[in-house]
Amino acid sequence: MLDWILKNKEWIFSGVGVAISSAILSGLIWLGILLYNRRRRRALPPVSSGVAPVPAPQTAQSESGPLSQEPKVYLQEQSPNEVVARIKTFRPLERELVTNQSYIGHWVRWSDTILGIEEFSSFPTGGLTVTVGGSSSIFARLQFLLTERHLVEALQEGDLISYDAKISKVFDPNVYLTDVNVTQPEERSVVNVTPEDLTRFFEGHTIMQASILVADFINKWMQLSGPLGNVSEFTSLSAVTFADRLVSRASVNMYFRKRSWVDRLSILNRGDRITVLGRITRVEAHVLSLDNCELVDT
Repeated sequence: MLDWILKNKEWIFSGVGVAISSAILSGLIWLGILLYNRRRRRALPPVSSGVAPVPAPQTAQSESGPLSQEPKVYLQEQSPNEVVARIKTFRPLERELVTNQSYIGHWVRWSDTILGIEEFSSFPTGGLTVTVGGSSSIFARLQFLLTERHLVEALQEGDLISYDAKISKVFDPNVYLTDVNVTQPEERSVVNVTPEDLTRFFEGHTIMQASILVADFINKWMQLSGPLGNVSEFTSLSAVTFADRLVSRASVNMYFRKRSWVDRLSILNRGDRITVLGRITRVEAHVLSLDNCELVDT
């Protein structure tokens, strides 16, 4: 090797030789470093990155199918009026927190009368609102997407419906609900009592006590007969009274909501004998209220 260098010293130290020699030397240095690092890595134990491996997602299983759903939590309150009344028992600054924690996202099973059906634009794509109520100033607003229009088309104002739905917002005097499933109302339970039987609970009891005693009769049905007293027409209903109960200790207010019944009432005269089937919605000291009334042919 030394002999070769001595014989070629002039070429090695020329410009071309220096360049080539430098390139060869650099390559040898990098090759040595590469071989050294490779041997070193083989000799060292593996180093953990400190990050746990992410397992592959797994499908939840249930008896009903591959995907499990959260169970529906139903409220004990039986109407929008009870929900709003309960919220109002809390201090003003606590009500929003109570509403969000105890009511929003919870489910209800309620029944009442359809008061109106209209389109609205609260959803980005629009939708339909079915207003349900009748026995108080607190209303349920059932909200449907436009794609759910077929669920609303068969409904009419004055219909008594039952429904499952999820509370999305409470804004006095309204409770807003989504994910609505409208079902047929429960079979009518007709009670064999008189208006006097119910108003008598208010004799010798406080209003609070009497309201508890008559609670089992609310939403039950009653059939009454008598001479027609008066018919008053309002926006969404007609109110009817009996002539022989105007000065009674148990007068009866009967509310007809369906247009077919209102049309029949329009041709009746004061004193005509009628038989009415209606749903008990309110009992007071001297007044009984029946809703969703129908004329019964006798």
